[in-house]
Amino acid sequence: MFQSELINIKAESLSRLSDSCLWLKNKEKALYALYEECKSPDNVKLIEDLIQRFTIIREEERNEAYWAITEQIKRVYIPHETLVIAMTKGGDADSSQKVIHELKSFLEAEKIFHYKQLNHFNLSPKNHKKYKCFILVDEFMGSGKTVVSRYNEIKKIFPDLDSIHFFMIAAMDLAMENVKMAVKDISIYSHYVLKQGINCHYSEPLLTNNINTMLAHEACLSSQIGSKELKDYSLGYNNAQALVAFGDYNLPNSVFPVFWWPNDDFNRKTLFTRYEPGFH
Repeated sequence: MFQSELINIKAESLSRLSDSCLWLKNKEKALYALYEECKSPDNVKLIEDLIQRFTIIREEERNEAYWAITEQIKRVYIPHETLVIAMTKGGDADSSQKVIHELKSFLEAEKIFHYKQLNHFNLSPKNHKKYKCFILVDEFMGSGKTVVSRYNEIKKIFPDLDSIHFFMIAAMDLAMENVKMAVKDISIYSHYVLKQGINCHYSEPLLTNNINTMLAHEACLSSQIGSKELKDYSLGYNNAQALVAFGDYNLPNSVFPVFWWPNDDFNRKTLFTRYEPGFH
C-alpha cells in the first residue's frame, strides 16, 4: 500500500471519531500521535473500533453508580453493625478510598447513618469483631483476584461472618465470572459490567488477526520503564482488555497499554494518564 493511501485511511478514521466521540475533545494531539504509530489499515481500524468502545465514566455516570450502590447497601445494611471498607491495603492514595469518601453523601441522603468506615483493608478480630456486615467498595475490578483474596482473608479472620458484600462502580464481565467461580455464594455487584475490547467483539480469523495487530502496535512501546515490564501489561494487566476511563482521573492498568504506557523519557503523548508505582 502506498503511504498516501494509509494517510487517507487515517484521516477518514479520525474524522469519524471526532464526530462520534465527544470525549476526545482536547485530546487531539494525543490521538494524532497514536495514529502516527499505526502502520497498517488493520491497525487503524482496530484503534478506531477500540476508541469507539470506551466507556467514559464522568460525574453523571459516577453518580448513577453511587445511587445504585447505595440501594445495594440499604438492602444489606445492619445499623451499628456495618463496616464499609475500601479495598486498598497500601498507604498510597487509592481509587477505593475515593469511592468510600464520595459515597458518604449518598448514604446520608438515604438516611443510612449508623455504620463505620475504614479507608483501607486492615482488619483485626480485636477492633472489628462487633461488626456483622462487611461491605467492601472499589472503583474498578479488572481480574477479580483482589476480591477473592479479600474475601478469603475476611473468612480467615472472622470464620463465622456470613454478611460480606462487594460493591463497585465498574468491572469486567470476565472478572465477575472468575469471582463467582472461585467463591460460589459471594455477594458482588458492579453497576457497569464491561466486555473485553477484542475477545468479545470478533470471530476467527479476525479475532487472532486483531490480537496480533495489537501486539505489533505494542512493539513500538518501551519494553520496560523503571521496574515495570510491558509484557506484564500486554493487552491490559492480566489480559483484561479493558476499555474504561474514569473521566481524566487515574486510568486502570487493565486498559490496553497503547492508550497510556509512556516511553522512557515520558514524552509519548497518550490519550490517558496513569500513575503506576515503579515507573520512576
